[in-house]
Amino acid sequence: HGINMIKNFKTKKSRRERLNSALYKKDIKKMIESHSEFEFLYIGASIDSYAEASQLGLKASNIANRSNDGEGMRKTYQSVRLAREDYLSKNKITDSWKKDLEDF
Repeated sequence: HGINMIKNFKTKKSRRERLNSALYKKDIKKMIESHSEFEFLYIGASIDSYAEASQLGLKASNIANRSNDGEGMRKTYQSVRLAREDYLSKNKITDSWKKDLEDF
């Protein structure tokens, strides 16, 4: 069992890049579905993280938004640490890991 984090970078993309991105998302979704023993976290900045991650099959409790600055990055590491501790002590991740992260 473990925790994995998928990073998503949103940029302006050409038509070809968008097509490749759609294929890439399908690959990520298959990977997530084939590793149900893992907990995946999705943390995004300046995007609709919930919509993006839901398309990949992630649970809302494992999705978060953060501010796109140094403070958001600091909170990201702190929140991932909390999620890990939650998982190790309770064998599941609760919504509490992202409380401070989404408070911006």
